[in-house]
Amino acid sequence: GIKKGKAVVKLLPVKMPPVTTSPLYYTYPYDGKVYLEREVMGIHVRYLELTIEDHVYGYVTKTFPEGQVVSQKLLEDELTYSFKTKGILLEFPPKQEWTDIQNAEAFHAIEHALIFAGQMIVGASQTDMGGISFPTGQIYIYDSFPGGSGVTKQLFYKLEEALKRAYNIVSKCNCEDGCPRCIYSPYCGNNNQMLSRRKAESVLKEVLSLKILRKPVQRTGRPIV
Repeated sequence: GIKKGKAVVKLLPVKMPPVTTSPLYYTYPYDGKVYLEREVMGIHVRYLELTIEDHVYGYVTKTFPEGQVVSQKLLEDELTYSFKTKGILLEFPPKQEWTDIQNAEAFHAIEHALIFAGQMIVGASQTDMGGISFPTGQIYIYDSFPGGSGVTKQLFYKLEEALKRAYNIVSKCNCEDGCPRCIYSPYCGNNNQMLSRRKAESVLKEVLSLKILRKPVQRTGRPIV
């Protein structure tokens, strides 16, 4: 069906429980023209043009409406799709005492928390913004619609409030280290893997107390979505 450009639909057995599927994917951002720049609590932020390239490598089947994972399947060949949009890039300094995985867990959780906070602040829906994070501290939050919708431009001007709300999200939950009440997202491309509420809280606490000393770090590592 993929090579021929056709989708085939089959009727499921009547006795089969209701299920839904979600794609597994990773995303690469390609920076374009920078429109605006500013410093927010020691964090360098840019509003810029982006090319977003999605790579779908599999999917998970979940029960509906509970959302429990039933199975996971990987595709033989990745499916790739790209589009141009606009978004913001925040550059956090990674913690030198942490490993790449620990930093990835922190920034991925911050990405989710900032998107949740942004939805409340600019009045966006759950699918209006996407996000990408890197273990080296770069977090992209972009308009999910080709060409851009303007929601991240609004967020660019309201990041002080967004960072405070993001901190509240990760600091006031009483879960072990991440759950659907705080940082889990039904739209996460890797099924909410590699997330740490506690590590996100540690980084954002330093940001809000103005203890961040900006040290630009070259972007490396695989992106987390």
